[in-house]
Amino acid sequence: VPDPWQRDTFALSLTAAADATVAAYRRDLDQFVEWVERASVTEPCAVDRKILRRYIAHLTTRRFARRYIARKASSLRRYSDGFIDGDCSPSARRLRSTRAPLTVASL
Repeated sequence: VPDPWQRDTFALSLTAAADATVAAYRRDLDQFVEWVERASVTEPCAVDRKILRRYIAHLTTRRFARRYIARKASSLRRYSDGFIDGDCSPSARRLRSTRAPLTVASL
């Protein structure tokens, strides 16, 4: 079954990144896909800023470190740069500009 999220292709596209970074970004994407599919989102074009902000809020409520959450947001922005294309909605393409909030209050 083809992966609509193209996770392997994403990991292979990170040619300038260190092996540890590639592994972390792939793991971040896998965890995001697992989380978002529980909400019946099954393809990248269905992800918008609202969903991403909910994910960041979810991570925040689990008391993960700010740097950890920021890295996950960075992973998803990097993913959206190459794998959320012009056929997606403008809202999905705007993921590139989403930044991780540093505190719960900024949500």
